[in-house]
Amino acid sequence: MESITRKEEYNYSYGSSPKGGFYGFVENKIYALKQVRGKIDDTNKILDWLVETLIYLYLYYNECTIRAPLQAEKNLEWCQKFYQELYADYENQISINLLVAKYNEIMVKNYTLNPMDDIIPNFTLFEFLEMIKMP
Repeated sequence: MESITRKEEYNYSYGSSPKGGFYGFVENKIYALKQVRGKIDDTNKILDWLVETLIYLYLYYNECTIRAPLQAEKNLEWCQKFYQELYADYENQISINLLVAKYNEIMVKNYTLNPMDDIIPNFTLFEFLEMIKMP
């Protein structure tokens, strides 16, 4: 099965159309999380999914600023949309322990065998959070 965001040996698609790559990823996550939010009572599952999405957005956006800087401004707007429409509602319930655990899990799972090659992050996860809080 081909991923909607990665193809051709994990080269990320930053989106050249409104529903392509990055944009589609964010729209799909917002839609799915809004659907789940109204159907399950387990807040911990929602928080887990929100944090996972936030970390993937952080990693993808960081990579975007290096590999596709012309798309960075528009992709940041999509990250801000995710924050405004979902993450902000739960931010006070998200612990540093959950952020650290999920970050480590994602890094080990996704980047141990397939590192970000020539990427050194331009900003931290916490700096990214401040960036997406700004409308």
